[in-house]
Amino acid sequence: MKEALKSITDMTAREKAIFAPLVVMTLLLGVYPSLVTDMIGPSVEQLVTEYHAAIPAPTGVAEAATH
Repeated sequence: MKEALKSITDMTAREKAIFAPLVVMTLLLGVYPSLVTDMIGPSVEQLVTEYHAAIPAPTGVAEAATH
């Protein structure tokens, strides 16, 4: 082991208590992402609908390529 790494200690109980929920939530959302996507889906859909209603419809090929 490198000498510079020997001074690094294990995580304290406080650090483990902070880190554990982050690990659990990361794994949970990785396995079951619909927990979040089901909640944000309707608002994202509304946002996209309003965005498309706000931009003018393209009239030519050149304008269609920019959207």
